[in-house]
Amino acid sequence: MTPADSLLLVRVRPSDVLARTMLSELAIECSHRYGGTSCNWFSKLTKQSAGKDGAFLVVVSGGVAVAGGAYRPVDDQTVELNRIWTAAKFRRQGLARRVLADLEADIADHGYRRVVLTTGPQQPEARSLYLGAGYRPLYDTGREADEIGLHRFEKDVVADSSLAASA
Repeated sequence: MTPADSLLLVRVRPSDVLARTMLSELAIECSHRYGGTSCNWFSKLTKQSAGKDGAFLVVVSGGVAVAGGAYRPVDDQTVELNRIWTAAKFRRQGLARRVLADLEADIADHGYRRVVLTTGPQQPEARSLYLGAGYRPLYDTGREADEIGLHRFEKDVVADSSLAASA
């Protein structure tokens, strides 16, 4: 059995302990990258996740949240991805890509056709993830990350187009 075989993907509410654990870890990381307290980041991250009509997916290993992400509807055709995160000791194993693919499949299954997202200038690994997954940057990629500020992306999704559907 490989480590990936022991991973479980679960849909949870943002108030679920798995989601809250993940958001706590993400809040600590945001405070290190962007300043501010992890408590303030946690409050912000919790308020802006999934929403009542969105989804929060968490990858669990040994009962612990190790990766995840969420989306929330913007309109009838569009959702916003947020909270894509992987625990530090589980990085470089393709989990963020898996979460992204599973979110895209769920989004398409629910009839949405467009995904938008925003990531910060201090998250080069996120930029690489989204560019590698076919997201179109809505900014000048020739400029320095800090000059750009928030990095916005978009992607059209259709049923059966995600990695999850082909796996």
